[in-house]
Amino acid sequence: VGRVVTDMPHYVTHATLNADVAALAQGLTASAPRSVIVTGESGAGRTTAIYALAGRLKAQGWALFEADATDLLAGQMYIGQLEDRITNLLKQIADRPVLWIAPRFEEFIHAGQYREKPTGALDMLLPAIQRGTVRIVAEVTPEAYRQLVRERPRVRTLMDTVEVEPLAAP
Repeated sequence: VGRVVTDMPHYVTHATLNADVAALAQGLTASAPRSVIVTGESGAGRTTAIYALAGRLKAQGWALFEADATDLLAGQMYIGQLEDRITNLLKQIADRPVLWIAPRFEEFIHAGQYREKPTGALDMLLPAIQRGTVRIVAEVTPEAYRQLVRERPRVRTLMDTVEVEPLAAP
């Protein structure tokens, strides 16, 4: 499920990026860790901020793991496999210095839903997010964030939100 992140992309460090990274790290590295949602318009630098944070955490001994909803669902053949996959994944990364990078986080809402079970992967992750046993940095657009909190209002209180603004022209 997903991939272990070993190579970090190159980026130019600047004051705004450093501020965004500090804001992201604040909740993730606290004694009572909180997962973080990174929001901002396309091209604002969400992914750059996430990977800059990931690089800093990797230098401190953290493991980096990236998986989106599609990765969690890949290869499933039977109902119930998603629950087992998420349970096993959470056991492997819980209470360890592991950063889960989750692109397109809004897709977790519906991943794994079917007619008899209206809950998705996000509903299975929320208890671990609430306990702080898993540390996720999620990436969404502002519109996807609004959809996310409309459908799962608990996300707003369980996760910190950091908005990445595009750089102003010099």
